[in-house]
Amino acid sequence: MNAIRSLSALVAAAALCLALLGCAAADPAVQSTENAISAIGDVGLSSRDAISAAREAYDGLSDAQREKVGNADKLTEAEALWEDEYGAKLSQVVSAISAIGKVTLESEAAVSHAESLYNLLSTDEKVLVENRDDLFAARKELSKLEEEAAKPKPFAIGDSVDSGKWHVELVDAYTSTEVADANALTSFVSESGTFVVLEFDMLADPGTRDTIDEKVLTDICARWNGQEYRNFDMQYAPGSLFMSAKNTIFDWTGTLHLYLFAELPREALGDLVTVDLKVLGENKQAVIQ
Repeated sequence: MNAIRSLSALVAAAALCLALLGCAAADPAVQSTENAISAIGDVGLSSRDAISAAREAYDGLSDAQREKVGNADKLTEAEALWEDEYGAKLSQVVSAISAIGKVTLESEAAVSHAESLYNLLSTDEKVLVENRDDLFAARKELSKLEEEAAKPKPFAIGDSVDSGKWHVELVDAYTSTEVADANALTSFVSESGTFVVLEFDMLADPGTRDTIDEKVLTDICARWNGQEYRNFDMQYAPGSLFMSAKNTIFDWTGTLHLYLFAELPREALGDLVTVDLKVLGENKQAVIQ
């Protein structure tokens, strides 16, 4: 009987020992997570993948398993340190690039802002900007749009440009040895050359203080036979005399008929002449023949 009791006690002790050993044995998933956290080491820019791997392992554990991870605080500390040192500024760049959206001619400020933030990063940091290719593509697209916009658009007789306060219409374009107005007693006559002339009807809101030569008709260049001519005059005839429209502020109580002209060689008379100009900031080209 005593032998039986001894044997039972021995079996019970053995079972208890096995149970204790089983409890003490490390959970492979927990051990693997602890190893992943330990592998992070000193936090630097290149630690992002190690931190992400450790976080993925930790998040894959059950709640009970997470309680057994002895160095979980090290993971939290590593994440906070990496975010403070690198994550915040990288996120700022990524957000700035995302904010560009669809590229238009009005995107310059957004693209430039994203580029300025990106250029503050080190070479290694730039590699971690996940959408940096979008930034490169945005600049390329914007340059393409700007190049296209810079090309002058055809500006024929009868065409007009309107803004919130201006209406500018091209009413005639020609070459002539004389610039004359039905109201004026005098005219401009070229003795040995010819004039390229553009006539405009212009109207602005009352109280407009912009001058025509500074805000309305700018960057004017005539081209003939491979040569450029930029010395343009602006005249109008309010009565019997022509008057210069340059540096002049008008009352704008009615339509102003303006003569824009430059002198070219006599051989240009009746020949092909183009005039590039900006009309209220829009690139235009009048073709005269």
